[in-house]
Amino acid sequence: MSQTWSSSGSQSSASATSSQEEGNSTLTNFDTIVADETGSIKLVLWENTIEKIETGKSYHIESCKICVFDDCKYVNTNEDTKITEIEEITNFMLDTPDLQDNLITGECVGVDMKKSSSCIFCNKTLEGLDLTAKIIKCPNCKITMLKSSIKTKLVCQLLMQVDNQIQVYTAFNDAIMPSFCCNIGDKKIEDMEDEELTLALLNAGSQTILADNPAKTICHSSCQRPSQT
Repeated sequence: MSQTWSSSGSQSSASATSSQEEGNSTLTNFDTIVADETGSIKLVLWENTIEKIETGKSYHIESCKICVFDDCKYVNTNEDTKITEIEEITNFMLDTPDLQDNLITGECVGVDMKKSSSCIFCNKTLEGLDLTAKIIKCPNCKITMLKSSIKTKLVCQLLMQVDNQIQVYTAFNDAIMPSFCCNIGDKKIEDMEDEELTLALLNAGSQTILADNPAKTICHSSCQRPSQT
């Protein structure tokens, strides 16, 4: 199976991440939602495909299978799946039940933010290390990397005002940058001071958000503000 989709979920934050025992190893999968002009469907990412999908980007996905569980269809990746980033798909459907049930409109009115450095391979937080050194060795996976290649992991607890109620959602890097921080230009999270990033979140205004409501996690949000009538 070969298909072109826009990713509406987040490999670092959306839906459910789980592990499955297979022999002597543990396999990790991640559920997200993808959409195109015909509709949307759940996509299950396994192992090395998880890091290849980012929220809000568009991809051509090859060699995956349609599966059915409890009368619900979903797309399952495998070791032969190929994922290629393509130009942005702009005409994907937002009015499918999968997406509509998780779309909310709200404004960020409070922030509790935590930034940390993480390994480029296992994504574990690098704690207790001398991050001023030229090379860093991850204590978890033992991979040695250049300091310049270390990732900045951002976890935010956002107080969102939704329908005159305050609700708390968790957001990660790729759920924040495309939308809440769409007015910061080409700046990267790691180059921004905490105060500057906090102000960007609080001044973002009303946002249309795709959220995993049971987990209270923001998957993706649009940089377009709702029209005023």
